[in-house]
Formats: sequence, structure tokens, C-alpha cells
Amino acid sequence: MNRIGAIGYVSRGKPTTKTRQSKGLSAFSVPSEQEVVNEQPVTSVAAPCLLSLQETEPQIQPRSERQMVTEWGGEALEALRKLQVAFLEGNAGTMALLAELEEIAERSPMVQLPAFRNLTTSIKVRVAIETAKMKRLVRRR
Repeated sequence: MNRIGAIGYVSRGKPTTKTRQSKGLSAFSVPSEQEVVNEQPVTSVAAPCLLSLQETEPQIQPRSERQMVTEWGGEALEALRKLQVAFLEGNAGTMALLAELEEIAERSPMVQLPAFRNLTTSIKVRVAIETAKMKRLVRRR
């Protein structure tokens, strides 16, 4: 019975396997001097590319669609909230708030992504509904 951690029999003789002999060039061989002399020098493309990048003037990054929709949506929802508060306080006929809402709805961003387009459309619809309601209330008074 062996103890845990005990080392079994180890041979002290020479290994019986033969070492591999290299036959010709392998994938990792060093090229001969003649092969090195025959090759053309490699020119670096990185330096001219880096210089051309440094020479160009920095471009102003356009705002992303996400930023435009977020800013516009926040502004529209804030104006709707102001209108809601004015309505609850009894000042529903504030023409300045209605004009602000209509102006915000007119300058909605043009976006390409369907999710953002749906979001801006739903906000525009809500703004249109609320302004129509307020205009109707103002006419009744």
C-alpha cells in the first residue's frame, strides 16, 4: 500500500525514445543568408499614415441620434409637465405654453433608427393631443 504523496518507481536510465531529427526547413527555421539578401526591403506604411492623420484638422463630431432624441424628448416632456401643472393650477389657457409645445413639436429631430423614430413620433403625438385639448379649452372660455 502506498502512502499519499509517495513517489512511485523512477528509472534512472537513458530515455528510450529517439530525438527527432530535422529534415529540411521547418515552419520555424531561420532563412539562409542568400534568401535574406534576395528579398526586397520592406517599407513601413504606418509612418505616412500617422503623419497624414496628424495633419488633418480635427472634425467636429456630430451629435448622435441618441443625444438628439434624448435632448429633444426631455425638452418636450418638460414642456408637457409644465402644461400639466398649469392645468392643475387652473391656468390651462396659457398661450405661451401652447406656443412652446408647438415649437418643440415642429423641431423634432429626423432620425434613422426605428426605435428612435417611434419614440419621437409618440412624443409628437402626445404633444399634438395635449395642445389640441388646451386650445379647445381656451376657445370654450
